[in-house]
Amino acid sequence: MNDITQFVGYSFDRAGQKVIAILLHDTSGGDAWPAQQWLAYWKFQATSDNPTSAHVTVLRDGTALFCVPDTLASAGAGYGVVLGYNQWNPAAGRPEPNLNRACINIEIVAPKAGPVMYPAAQLATVERVCRGYLARYPGIVIYSHAEVDRQAVAQGYSAALAHHDPRDFDMGVWRAKFTLQSDDIRNAAFNAAGIAYNPQAAFPRYARLHDLGAPLTGEFNFTGGDGAQYSGQGFVGGIVYCVTGRWSELKIEIW
Repeated sequence: MNDITQFVGYSFDRAGQKVIAILLHDTSGGDAWPAQQWLAYWKFQATSDNPTSAHVTVLRDGTALFCVPDTLASAGAGYGVVLGYNQWNPAAGRPEPNLNRACINIEIVAPKAGPVMYPAAQLATVERVCRGYLARYPGIVIYSHAEVDRQAVAQGYSAALAHHDPRDFDMGVWRAKFTLQSDDIRNAAFNAAGIAYNPQAAFPRYARLHDLGAPLTGEFNFTGGDGAQYSGQGFVGGIVYCVTGRWSELKIEIW
C-alpha cells in the first residue's frame, strides 16, 4: 500500500519540547472507512471545539495516513503521564507539561467493540512507521495510551476516564521488536566469523549451556567409523556432535 501524506489534522507548536515518546492508540471504530473518509474525519476534527488528532493513522490494509508533521504536536495523548517528563497538577486538574508536546501519536484503526485482531499488513506498517520515528529521534520510548493513562490515574486522574487502548496489544512483545537482543549480537558475531547463525540450532544452544565459548567452525557432517552419519560444530571448548537428527543426544569431544 502507498502511504498518503495530507496534513489536515489539528496541530500546535511543540513549544521547544523534545520528542521523547511514541504513543500508540486504537481508533475503536471506523475500521471499514477508506482513506479519504479518514482524511475527512481528521479535517473535521481540526475545526471542532475539542479537537483530537494523530500524526499517523494506520488503516487495516496497511495504508499509513500522515496527517500531522512530526515537527508539530497532535492532540491524542489526553491526560497521559510519562514519569520523568510530566506529572499531575491537582490545582490545574491536568498533567503538566502537556504530553502531546513531546510525543508522536499513532492511531491504529480497529473495530469499535469485541476482541481485536490486527492484520499482518497493518502491524507491518505500524512497525515501519515506528522504526522511522525511532531513527529520527534516537532514544524515544514506545508507550500505549493505556500505559500513560495508568500513570495519570496513579497521580490523581479519574480511573473512569482513563483509556485502555490499543486493545489486545502486547506492549512488552511490541517494545522487544525495537530493543537490542542477545541474538542480534550473536548473529553479528557469527556473521563476522563467516558462520551462519541459527538461534534455534541445537549446537550453539548446547555450547552456551556448557560454556564452550565462541564457534570455530560452521556446522558440518561426517561419516563415523561405525558407518553412521554425524553432524557437529567446533567451539573453543570442544566439538559438539551427535548422530544426525538426534539433536537431543549431543556429546562433547575435546580438541
